Amino acid sequence: MRVLLDRTGGEIGRLVERKRVLAPVEALAWSGRIDGRHVACMPPEWLVRWHTGYALDADDLADVTALCTQFGIPLPGEYVALRESAAGLPEA
Repeated sequence: MRVLLDRTGGEIGRLVERKRVLAPVEALAWSGRIDGRHVACMPPEWLVRWHTGYALDADDLADVTALCTQFGIPLPGEYVALRESAAGLPEA
């Protein structure tokens, strides 16, 4: 994923299906661990927010469901609807 800072440095953005998705730059100030190494990352709440508002597929459903389950985040409505109609998911 390519993330861009705005001109003031106050927001970060990315393009999703030609739409700009913004977040405060503080959304990058979190850290986590992968194989015992500290890494910079976004908080899980922002990861979930950044995975909404575009055409979703089975991989999106699996990833966001796992994040929501692991961190106690409510599953966004579009994912609830997608899960309920999982038979119609596009191939990832």
